[in-house]
Amino acid sequence: MPKSKNSNKKILILVVSILIIIAIISLLIHFSNKPIRYNTSYFYQCTKIYIPFSCQDASLNSTTNIVTVRLGQNSGTTWTSANFAFTPNNLTSVTSSFSSYPINTLYSTSGLLSAQTVPVSFISNGNVNNTIWAQYTTSNNSTFQYAEIATINIRAS
Repeated sequence: MPKSKNSNKKILILVVSILIIIAIISLLIHFSNKPIRYNTSYFYQCTKIYIPFSCQDASLNSTTNIVTVRLGQNSGTTWTSANFAFTPNNLTSVTSSFSSYPINTLYSTSGLLSAQTVPVSFISNGNVNNTIWAQYTTSNNSTFQYAEIATINIRAS
């Protein structure tokens, strides 16, 4: 009899130990910082907006990877042409490399009026943090000017 009680006790300790190990592994997997989680939806959010610009209603179509956002400027002058680039977040200038990023060109006969917003779409490049830059001209200056408009971050919902 003592041997069977001892065997049962060993089996019980082994089963409890295995269950504790499974619970610990499950907790580690659950709380790990994985960049992609299944069954989680993501959206873009304007987190830093530079004056005098606006960035609103950022969204991500997870099927097409297209980010859409409403951009605007409130500089007091009309932009006669405008191109918007979706760049990685670590750039301090895009003057020489602007055309190497996903670009959305605003074609409008009236340009982009001050205090006007327009929808702009980009194909997501997979970065978690992105910056939107503008390349524009005004009626007073036909030379391209560059401005950092906003930073957009991806967030899990």
